[in-house]
Amino acid sequence: MGNFMFYQLFRMPLFVHLAATFLAFLGFHWIKGRLDASYAASLYPVDYASGQLAFDANLIEAYYAHMMDAGTLHIYWQTQFLDFGFIAAVMTVSLLLGALAARLGGKINLLGVWSWHLGRAAAILGACGASFDVFENLLSFGMLARPDAIAASLAMIYSTAAAAKFILLTLAMAAVLIAISTGVAARLSLALTKRRSKMDKLQQEGRVDWSDADRKADLEPLTPVLTPDVQTALARQHAGNTIVATLDAVVFEEVDYASRIASDCTAAFAAELSQRLNLTFDLKKSGDPELSQMKHPHGTFVVARLGEIPLGCVGIKGSGGTLAEVKRMWVAPAARGLGLARRLMTQAEDAARALGIDTLRLDTNSTLIEAVGLYHSMGWTEIERFNDDPYPDLFFEKKL
Repeated sequence: MGNFMFYQLFRMPLFVHLAATFLAFLGFHWIKGRLDASYAASLYPVDYASGQLAFDANLIEAYYAHMMDAGTLHIYWQTQFLDFGFIAAVMTVSLLLGALAARLGGKINLLGVWSWHLGRAAAILGACGASFDVFENLLSFGMLARPDAIAASLAMIYSTAAAAKFILLTLAMAAVLIAISTGVAARLSLALTKRRSKMDKLQQEGRVDWSDADRKADLEPLTPVLTPDVQTALARQHAGNTIVATLDAVVFEEVDYASRIASDCTAAFAAELSQRLNLTFDLKKSGDPELSQMKHPHGTFVVARLGEIPLGCVGIKGSGGTLAEVKRMWVAPAARGLGLARRLMTQAEDAARALGIDTLRLDTNSTLIEAVGLYHSMGWTEIERFNDDPYPDLFFEKKL
């Protein structure tokens, strides 16, 4: 239930989510105050945690006997009813705060992915802890029905449920605190590493400056898989201290998926994923499309090139229906930071519309934080796994 409610909260506008969390906190503190006052008025001889973790029927009977002698057992009954309101408040706050922490991370980078998962864990742990609290509360009514003859097994189950509750709620609290801290760190990291304003300025000038070290690092993942003549052309573009980087100079064209330039791009795509994921990326295990699925009327394959240099690619894998997949989305390292990936995704969506496709899906790996951030920013929605590809762990969908 906690997992279902967690995902439902993402449909809520952010300002409504914030307001609901604030109101839930107010409700939590109000009911906690009522509960503490009632517990104190019942004259229970020990604090509630010690009483619930007694694990001893004789000890619990002694606590009840103390209240019966004081004439306050009926107040303790009322306290147990108030506890249901407190439990509801705990569950509500856990779900709202966990989902809010997950939203803060937003899977915008690796830290954001951790924040999202920790927020989800906090929500689920809080809901589970509250469920154990309900169970423990119901057991207490069974003991109160016969306060001077409590079965040893009932006392043991009661205290075990209370222990599980305390453990789960403590873990939920720790998870939400770490999730919020990680989410803040994710946002700061994104802000510090984002160079959009600098790139926009350089794009207006028609160039991007590269140091010798930058050029070497960016060319290494690409050049081993390109044909010698393309390697030579690419090296020539990097011979000076600048690379022409205006998108006006980049040509986007549909090519045959079996063509050499398409093969160069997909080979570079596989080589980089092997490096990024620290494994051998096999295209055939990654839902490699049939040729007919990547050409009209079912799909297409688009390459972005600068002269003869392939800078990126993206494919639409279709089957003739209104649902298709985005495949082989890749941008050469030497051409990143210029908005080319966004342009390629736009090209893919436009091509899909022209083919009569109204829903696109794609998969990716959470390690590829740039791709995850791009898809979120372009309105893609996370969905459940829809294939058995061994490499991705995130799945997206977009209605066109």
